[in-house]
Amino acid sequence: MGSDISGLVGGFHFGYNHQINSFVIGVEADVLLSAMEEYQPGGNLTSATSVTGIEDSVDLLASIRGRLGFLPQDDLLLFATGGVAFIQAEHRIWGSRQSSFADFDLDDTGFVIGAGVEWRPENWYSLKIQGMYYFFNDTVDTGGISVGSNTTGDFGELNNAFSITAGISFNLNELGRMFHGR
Repeated sequence: MGSDISGLVGGFHFGYNHQINSFVIGVEADVLLSAMEEYQPGGNLTSATSVTGIEDSVDLLASIRGRLGFLPQDDLLLFATGGVAFIQAEHRIWGSRQSSFADFDLDDTGFVIGAGVEWRPENWYSLKIQGMYYFFNDTVDTGGISVGSNTTGDFGELNNAFSITAGISFNLNELGRMFHGR
């Protein structure tokens, strides 16, 4: 996007891992919901004199990834991950009248790579921290959009993104054994 958006997100993940000696292979999916947005006030952002500001926002970030890891000790996993990524984002141009704004979707599919560490203090849960780099490339030309008496001369651009996430994972097999006494 034309602005640098940052902030907190929340979401969930699920996946399946298989251990072979000291190695782990798996698949994981995640969905991060966001209320991140940045508003840049001022008509000087575009050639349109009646533009009061430009707003960029990210609503959703998701991925489906493969995961390959190594266990240097039984309760510690070092892993790399990569796969396909999805984003829902918007680029909005605000005009001086409530009816004079334009809203553009910057939804895109790209790819993601990352790495992290997961620690399992008990068999039924683990704690994880990971860094992920998302590759997106989408541009929407809003130059022909009229706001007031002028065109905007603006464009919305979706670039790459980086996230650091921390989370907790629950081993459903182990939880089932705990609750059913097996």
